[in-house]
Amino acid sequence: MFVIMSGSSGVGKNTVIKEMQKTMHNLVLMPTYTTREKREGEVEGLPYFYISKEVFQDKIKNNEFIEYEFIHNNYYGSSYKIFDEYLQKGMILTKDIGVEGAQNLSQKMKEHTEMLKIFLSINKKSELKKRLIGRGEKNIKLRLNRYKYEQKQQNKFDFIICNIDLEATTKILKKLITVGEQDYYFKKDLHKLSPYKVKYYINKLTSGKTLKPIKIAVCDEKVCVLKDEEKLVASFLCKKPVAKMVVYKNINPDKYCNKFDL
Repeated sequence: MFVIMSGSSGVGKNTVIKEMQKTMHNLVLMPTYTTREKREGEVEGLPYFYISKEVFQDKIKNNEFIEYEFIHNNYYGSSYKIFDEYLQKGMILTKDIGVEGAQNLSQKMKEHTEMLKIFLSINKKSELKKRLIGRGEKNIKLRLNRYKYEQKQQNKFDFIICNIDLEATTKILKKLITVGEQDYYFKKDLHKLSPYKVKYYINKLTSGKTLKPIKIAVCDEKVCVLKDEEKLVASFLCKKPVAKMVVYKNINPDKYCNKFDL
């Protein structure tokens, strides 16, 4: 499995990955080649290999990258060789990657392994700026300029999570990595769902439309569908993904007792 982590700079993608690795020993952060400068405290290969633009461009010419992108005035790229080495060992790969690279990578590699695309967000842009200042980021304005664009891409991901609390985010992610169709619970009886709505959403999805996210809550090991049940059922039936937004809401999980079993 390959778990892609995306979102704006400063939302905490690598922090979340490191926290998950404390208990998920088969989760490996896939190293990325980059031309950006090494930050204080960073180690070569964890998670970046730092190379010059000239060397990076040579690797492009030699077709060594699954995908690469030019972002914040630097190149970032994923290596075929590294990808294959870890998958052969049966590891769960994860990677912090930009919103464009996430889509390119998932399209190229979905035939090789199961892909899961996670978009981490934050409550306010001002909070993002505070985090960037806190980590000593030099190009804050450049990174904040992409924020609005990145937020508009979130509906193209499998799950959207607002990273308010590290412990909560980590717990939710560990559940979502293993979730299957049978793990979704509905408040409504599935036989009472509108077949016309299901068909409508199937038509939208099969024609390539990106739909608004379905709201879900992760509670007591259940993934509870809060609304748009027909949209999720349509996604399962036509095998086309739709974004699921995790919301932090006090619910009674016992009221969600109808499993997806069509």
